[in-house]
Amino acid sequence: MKNKRLKHITLWFCISLLWGCGGPDDLPRLYDYIRATPAELVIELDTVPELAPTSTARSRLADALQEVLDKPSGVRVDADSFLDSMGSDYVWTDAALRSLAESNFDLEVGTEAIKMHTLFVDGSYVGDTSSQKRLSLRISDTQLVIFAQTIDEACNGGVNQALPKTDRQALCDVSTLAAWLHGSGRLLGLVNDGLPMVGNHEDLTHKGFSANSNSVMHKTFEGIELVDLYRTRVLAGNNDVISFDAACIADINAAK
Repeated sequence: MKNKRLKHITLWFCISLLWGCGGPDDLPRLYDYIRATPAELVIELDTVPELAPTSTARSRLADALQEVLDKPSGVRVDADSFLDSMGSDYVWTDAALRSLAESNFDLEVGTEAIKMHTLFVDGSYVGDTSSQKRLSLRISDTQLVIFAQTIDEACNGGVNQALPKTDRQALCDVSTLAAWLHGSGRLLGLVNDGLPMVGNHEDLTHKGFSANSNSVMHKTFEGIELVDLYRTRVLAGNNDVISFDAACIADINAAK
C-alpha cells in the first residue's frame, strides 16, 4: 500500500509540474529552433570584416530555413559585430573557437525569439590536411563556425583563378551558402544527430550524414569538395543551392 501511494504522489507531482520527469523543458534546444514557439529565429552573425557573407547569401539562408521551420515571425540574419582578424596562418582549435563564440554571443533579442550564432573566421581548422579542409563546424548546440578564408581561397585559387571574376564571386557566394546551410542543419540535429529520423537515411559509412548526395546534409557539404561541386554548376549557369532533401524535411516536420 505504501509503495502504491508513493507512485501516485510521484505521478501527481510530475503532471502538476510538467517540467521534470520528461516534460517539455527537457527537450533539446533544436526543437525550439523548429517549432512555432519561440515565434522568431534570429541568427546572430559575427564576422571578420573582409570575409563577411554577402547580403544575398544572408537572405538566401534565411529563406531556406524559413521554408522548412515553423516560425510565424520569420527567420532573419542579424549582423551583430566584427571579429578581429587572426591572420591567414592562424590555426583554430576547438577550445579557441568555443572561447571566441562564448565571448561574442551577446546580441539582444525579444522574448519571442530564439538565437543561433554563426561566426565567420579567417585562419584554418586544426584538423585540416592538404586534401581535406573543414568549411563548417558545430561547436555547441547554439553555435557554429564557418571557415570563410578556406572558402575564399578555394573559390579564388587553384584552377578557379582562371575563371572570370563574376564566376568566382558566384562560386564563393553559393559555396558559402551551402556550408552555412549544412552547419545550420547540424544545429537542427539532422541526420540522426539529435533529431530522430522518420526513415533511415543515414550514410552507412559516414555517421551523421545523409546517404543522398542531393541533400545538403551529405558528407560532401562539410568540406572543400563542395567548392568543386558548385564550380561545375556555376559554369553551367546554375547558381541554385542544394538544400534539405525530402527525408530531412520529413524529420523536421515530425518535430513540429
